[in-house]
Amino acid sequence: MDPDKMRQKREETYKRWNIPYTNDFPHFYQRILLAFASTFPGHKMPSIAQESFQMIRGNNDASAYYALYYATSVGKIACVLQELFQSLKSTGDVNCLYAFRELSEKVLNAINLSHVPIKMTQVNGEITLYPEGATEMDDALVNDTLTWLENYEEVRSDFTNALKIYMENQPEQYRQILDNLRLALEKLFRIILNNDKPLEKQKEPLCQWFDARGVKQEIVKMYTMLLDTFTLYQNEHVKHQGGVSQAEERFTREEVEFLIYLTGSFMRLFLSVQQSKPNAL
Repeated sequence: MDPDKMRQKREETYKRWNIPYTNDFPHFYQRILLAFASTFPGHKMPSIAQESFQMIRGNNDASAYYALYYATSVGKIACVLQELFQSLKSTGDVNCLYAFRELSEKVLNAINLSHVPIKMTQVNGEITLYPEGATEMDDALVNDTLTWLENYEEVRSDFTNALKIYMENQPEQYRQILDNLRLALEKLFRIILNNDKPLEKQKEPLCQWFDARGVKQEIVKMYTMLLDTFTLYQNEHVKHQGGVSQAEERFTREEVEFLIYLTGSFMRLFLSVQQSKPNAL
């Protein structure tokens, strides 16, 4: 059955019996443990994958199963899974790659069956887990953008890292998220516009580029005005800190989420125009 239909059927059952259907962490937790146990009998990964996991974690005694077992939130489970998928994929071992595919299918099924705020996307065999926002926004500004960035590995890496850090929900890391967003956007513009200008000096090249592809002037003006404000915010609060020490500067989760979606919007329009009219003069 289609995963969305599976979730819908489950929601309908809960409503029918007047059972609150909110955070489904306990069921999600059990499904993830079962997914791991059924993929790795005896809870033992291949030794090469176990060594890779321990290296990623920086702990020679790290166990993927117990890391999942002792996880106390959706975010912590997602972080362990991200490291687990990375360790399996990085080995290049046939058995590990088979386990990677099997586990990814089971984890996706667990996510789709559970009412938890997490999304999983896979592009070119690379899996990314990130917090779920509004479904329509995630599909348009996160999933599609990650897919379109598959040919821009450095850009995709910075954008993906921002999502991964956001998933961990550690306020002291919010500055790093914002820095990654700026770097991702700056690199994308430099690659496609074929220059080495910083973000704040891309307005004129962008206007010329959009104009050559027939984008309406009002859209271009709106885009560049937002980009000017985005750059000002970055320079004042993230890059140069506006005279405020890093320890004193505070960012809220709401503003970080807004800037993730805004960066996705910048990239989505830019990439969609590039795809539709790549060779315009």
